[in-house]
This record gives sequence, structure tokens and C-alpha cells, in this order.
Amino acid sequence: SFVRSLEDLKDIIAKSWRNLSYKLSFAQSWIEQFIPWILIET
Repeated sequence: SFVRSLEDLKDIIAKSWRNLSYKLSFAQSWIEQFIPWILIET
């Protein structure tokens, strides 16, 4: 996408960070939930 201004760039970065941090949080909770089960099974 084309960046029109510094504020536009800051907005793009902020939105991307929120999206990434949500995905990382979801992944962390999934890992914490299933790792003990995997360790017990092996």
C-alpha cells in the first residue's frame, strides 16, 4: 500500500501490531493448553 503521510504510516504500523499481537496471544494460549497433553502422551 502507498503511505501518504507519517500519520498514515503510524496507523498502518499500529493496526499491524494489534493484529500480530492478537495472533501471538492466541498461539500462546493454544500452546499452553496443549503442551501438557502432548508431554503426557509421549
